[in-house]
Amino acid sequence: MANPSTATAPEKASKTRVLVKGKLVKLRARQLPAGGESLYLDYNHNGKRKYDFLGIHLLETPKTSLERQQNKDNQLLAERMRSERELDLSKNTLIVKASVQRKANFLLYLDEFTEAYPKKDARVIKAMATKFKKFIGEPELLPFSDVTVRLCQRFRMHLDQTCSGSTPYNYFKKFRKVLKQAMKDGIIGQNPAEDVENRYVEGIEKAVLTTQEIQKMANVECYLPEVKRAFLFSCVTGLRFCDVNELEWKSISGNVMRVKQQKTSKDVVVNLNTTAMKLLGERPKPTVKVTGKKA
Repeated sequence: MANPSTATAPEKASKTRVLVKGKLVKLRARQLPAGGESLYLDYNHNGKRKYDFLGIHLLETPKTSLERQQNKDNQLLAERMRSERELDLSKNTLIVKASVQRKANFLLYLDEFTEAYPKKDARVIKAMATKFKKFIGEPELLPFSDVTVRLCQRFRMHLDQTCSGSTPYNYFKKFRKVLKQAMKDGIIGQNPAEDVENRYVEGIEKAVLTTQEIQKMANVECYLPEVKRAFLFSCVTGLRFCDVNELEWKSISGNVMRVKQQKTSKDVVVNLNTTAMKLLGERPKPTVKVTGKKA
């Protein structure tokens, strides 16, 4: 059997058929003038179409079991050669692709990720992205190849030095999320931030209003009554303003409120006291939020 040879396109007058349609390489059969078929590979390489003739033939009308078995064995051999050629081409394609992807701009990817992020903690993603850009000096280009483990470690230390409470943990968690998505998108093969230590630190102790101070605030007139109501509701329930602002009536059943916090993504259950229930007022249509905005 002859070795595979690369040639020009088969004669247009000859009938051809596809035996195996692979991702990168097709196995075709070309009808011979004297009868039978010649098997060859059809693929693209460096933008040019190539044909590799394998020197393997199929009998046109096998008459005996031996001839039928010969046809079967020859086609299996050709299919194996097609698989090997496709594997070689695939490896070369991946090497070129990886080289191009490592040069891709991480900052552009970060912007696109931030703009398309659909969840309620989008503001945390945006704040993290702003923080990261300031950390690296806001260049126009940062190749993925420059987003190394060392850079991730430095960014995590920078967060500890410039932020307080649980913010460094939450920001770096989102940073990891972006790189994890880049892995899923096939841009990087490994997440450089995955093994960087990201310790959770309990929130710092904060000054809180006393009952008397809250009462004084309640007695003060406000030209934006909905803002005042939201503020007081936040005081008596402990919810952050961002959660109160997005609170919907479907989250409240009787005097029990169930909310997923935007900052931590944790579910909380709050038993509403008499003051909180009064601040809620009457339940309107389901499409209206507690703060009065349309859902």
